[in-house]
Amino acid sequence: LRQFETAIKSYRSNAEFFRKNHYELSEASSYNDIGNCFVQLGQTDSAIANFQRALKTLEKPTNQIYPNGYIEHFRSIIKWNLLEEIDTAKFSQEKTELIKEITDYAEGELEIHWMLRGYMYLAELGYARDEYQTAIAYCDTGIAAARKFSVGRKIPQFRELKGKIYLLLGEKAMAEEQFSRATFVRDSVELASSELQATASAAFYESREKEEQIAALGLKAEEEKRRTQNTLIGAVLATLIAI
Repeated sequence: LRQFETAIKSYRSNAEFFRKNHYELSEASSYNDIGNCFVQLGQTDSAIANFQRALKTLEKPTNQIYPNGYIEHFRSIIKWNLLEEIDTAKFSQEKTELIKEITDYAEGELEIHWMLRGYMYLAELGYARDEYQTAIAYCDTGIAAARKFSVGRKIPQFRELKGKIYLLLGEKAMAEEQFSRATFVRDSVELASSELQATASAAFYESREKEEQIAALGLKAEEEKRRTQNTLIGAVLATLIAI
């Protein structure tokens, strides 16, 4: 606990320095770090306050230069940190609005992961509220996004939720199709993973075998060299004896 309390003091000092020098991005990062420390200390209200302060700080103009899109990336990180703390209930209006904001922006690998989590959350929210068509629409959006960004392993969870909904709607054939397609994708992903592991293992053993062959050739060459040297020494000795 003491290490987090010490870290909080350090981050607060950093935040004050960055604020005075108009380094708003670094200032926001400090508040985000403070929030994470309070999470570890179990102080939810303080964590929320600092995550919110970090988001507010990002709205200020800054003297800092950063890569294109980075500020949105960082804002998404803070929002997800906030999402984990704002409500222990599975669904809430505040959480839903934040997720809708996050799913509107996805570029890097982490944002895509968050976006898919967001679509699943919204689909489950529709399912929980008996808004089945809304839930199916978010499932379809999630599946399309997973295909677009080549994250096929995420598709089965959307199809399984669709299958549950179709069962509730009395569409047994459509439900079975969704469950079947989910199983097919999951099996395909596992098979591809197994094949990749097998290929990597084969490459490793082949490489090791070649290294052993090279080592054996080296030993053989060294042995041949010693034999030649011994022959030469013997010839020299025989010559000296003869003299």
